[in-house]
Amino acid sequence: MDFELDLQSDLEISEFETGFNSGKQVGFPALPEDMDFEDVVYAIELTLASAIDAPYSYKQLSASSLSAGLIRPLVRSLVEPKGGVDYRFEMQHRGIVAGLIIARCDFLSNTSDIDMATGYMEKGISDARAYAAEIIATRFLYHVPIDSDRIEFITYECKPEKNDNATTQPSSESSPLLNMPRVSPESQQDVYRKGLINMDYYYNFSALQIAVISEAKRFLCSGPVESVLNRLWNGKIVFWDGISREATKSAHIYPLGTARRINNSNSTEPNLFCFWKKNDALESKNHDIYARLRVPKYRSFFIMINYAILLGLFYLLLFTESDDLGITMIEVLLHVWFAGFATDEFMQAREAVSLGHYTIDYWSVFDITIVLIYLVFFCLRTYSYLRNDYILNSLSFDILSLEALLLVPRFFSFLSIFPYFGTILPCLKELTKEFVKFLTLIIIIYLGFFTTFSFLGRDVFTISKMFWMLVEVFFGAASSGFAAAPQISEEFGPVLMLIFVTLTNILLITVLVSILSQRFSVMMLNAREEYVMFFAATVLESMTTVERLTYFYPPLNLIGLVMRPLRLILDHNQYRQLRILVLKLTHWPFAVGVYIYESLQTLHHQNRQHKLNLRRNSRSIPNLPSTTVSSNRRKRYVF
Repeated sequence: MDFELDLQSDLEISEFETGFNSGKQVGFPALPEDMDFEDVVYAIELTLASAIDAPYSYKQLSASSLSAGLIRPLVRSLVEPKGGVDYRFEMQHRGIVAGLIIARCDFLSNTSDIDMATGYMEKGISDARAYAAEIIATRFLYHVPIDSDRIEFITYECKPEKNDNATTQPSSESSPLLNMPRVSPESQQDVYRKGLINMDYYYNFSALQIAVISEAKRFLCSGPVESVLNRLWNGKIVFWDGISREATKSAHIYPLGTARRINNSNSTEPNLFCFWKKNDALESKNHDIYARLRVPKYRSFFIMINYAILLGLFYLLLFTESDDLGITMIEVLLHVWFAGFATDEFMQAREAVSLGHYTIDYWSVFDITIVLIYLVFFCLRTYSYLRNDYILNSLSFDILSLEALLLVPRFFSFLSIFPYFGTILPCLKELTKEFVKFLTLIIIIYLGFFTTFSFLGRDVFTISKMFWMLVEVFFGAASSGFAAAPQISEEFGPVLMLIFVTLTNILLITVLVSILSQRFSVMMLNAREEYVMFFAATVLESMTTVERLTYFYPPLNLIGLVMRPLRLILDHNQYRQLRILVLKLTHWPFAVGVYIYESLQTLHHQNRQHKLNLRRNSRSIPNLPSTTVSSNRRKRYVF
């Protein structure tokens, strides 16, 4: 069966190749660095609409023969736009990768494949263009030789142009894109039909963020992008190299004190630092250690410590609870920590532009629920304290105990950076979605039987008792249902209960297990993609605060919240300088911890390099007479 599917796929690829090779190959126009970003996206979409007019699948576009005739010329037109191999990438527009990812999103959002010009278009062409945009973006990054250029392409942020009049006019063949390739009327009308680009949705987002939000998993799994994600996580790529009033945001490589090794084989110094240049050490000292607090790895570690303290205060308060309405110091500290946690989540949701962007992280739903449960507890606790109501006070602590269902998994969320847990958690998320969708059918069938059984057994069973009995039957307690069937109705009870048990315990449960098993198998086949997608979302969640120069860890972020009214009496620079001063006064223990860790890491790396150099020197060839060595070498090369 698999052989027949592969053969059919190969035949389809051959048919597509034959149809494509008969046409004329096209390429992207020149995209210089001074070009408006909206025009770059429009040129990319128009070129893809002209080049791809058949419903290719991702596998077909990645096939070697079809890729050589369709994808490779498009990539080559970006790598060598002037036909020369000495073209410099700094002359290219930095938004090429972002434009390709936006084009992918735009084509995928096109749900209709009907062309306005012809009235008909084969289904799947928009998806094929989206696949092509993702493949071209991935392969283009492989051709960028300089690491700094690759980082700029991936972290390029879509900013609105200053001249709004130039971008609000609809583009056409006679508009500023004079070197736009000629396209067929059908594909051109298809681009117009899509409304081109809704750039307001993509502004202030980088190419990497757009890829994570749109779940471009194959793009994120590529070598260049995964390397950038890992270095963003470890702090080797940073956006702020210092915390000062004049600091500006830009992605660049951070020197971690890993200096270059120099050749000193004749040196007899025992010092471990003899293999490292002093200039590199001095260069690393110029960077502000407080800027390292923005590194996702360090931020996740300190947030985990914050959850540990929050969880400890939570357990202490529940264990020391008494019938007295008094407020203890433990409860005050718990309120302070919860307030800092809620403030941090509110600021992240605010900076994420929309709720959909904020909930891209798996743990955001947990955080929202934790905050909501705490607010209910706080309101009931305050009301019971003011009214001296012992019943509401007990209820408020019962509601607080529900936090354990979420706080304990949230504390262990750091395990998600490991591949095993980072693969299982997305699977649980998708399986939960499938279960909720299938639960609609179960509820419909259950309500029908529940209504019937309630009317038939209204003289014996109450509605609540009937409800829970059918729930027990649904989850496997069929014997209790058969025992109660004659009491419900002697004529219809046993027959209907047999149908209900057969339908639920055999049919529906079997179908549900099959659906979940199939979905889980598909996700495990793409386990690496799922893990990288989950890891990218984790890195993105830590980068949501990157727009702010000063970021306070909770609960110290309450200090920043108290300082906000000072903006009314201080100008922007004074207020910024004040926040920097408060940050350094309150976060110096965190900065010292990061400095000690990175210093030990650098010493460990230098020690390893020193031992490796000694091992290489110990394996060197001993000094022999030059004639003998040359003779042996000559004989060895001859034979």
